[in-house]
Amino acid sequence: MTAARGLPSLPLAAGLVVLLAAGTASGLKCYSCASDTDTMCNDPFNSRHALTDCESQRTYNQHANIVSYCKKVQQIRNNDHITVRGCAWASEMDKDSICRSTDTPFYMEQKYCSVCSTDGCNSAPGSLLPSVVSVLAPAALVVLLKTA
Repeated sequence: MTAARGLPSLPLAAGLVVLLAAGTASGLKCYSCASDTDTMCNDPFNSRHALTDCESQRTYNQHANIVSYCKKVQQIRNNDHITVRGCAWASEMDKDSICRSTDTPFYMEQKYCSVCSTDGCNSAPGSLLPSVVSVLAPAALVVLLKTA
């Protein structure tokens, strides 16, 4: 059944919403690399790297209240500047613990650390693409539904 004035039927619109929700319900995806073994991991970052699904890396002993995050760390190891990108896990209340460098060995100095929670957000400092896409996708659906 088609709604009046050429608008799509309610089942079609509901189906589109379900598809969009299913796409966002999957696990967090982060870039995962280290510049000491992959020079393309350094800044400026080559975002052609594949994204890693953090849920697939979750270990069996991480409890349900542990949340996945993306992280980017820049450190100096034995006088070499290294960039490490990957997944990290912490409770929402303890997210800041990810960047604490209390477990850093004496030969390593942490210069920068960021933690974020949108797909691919650990590509570079100030990268807004994942945030922009997450805001524009629902707006695009509204426009599409109104023009259909």
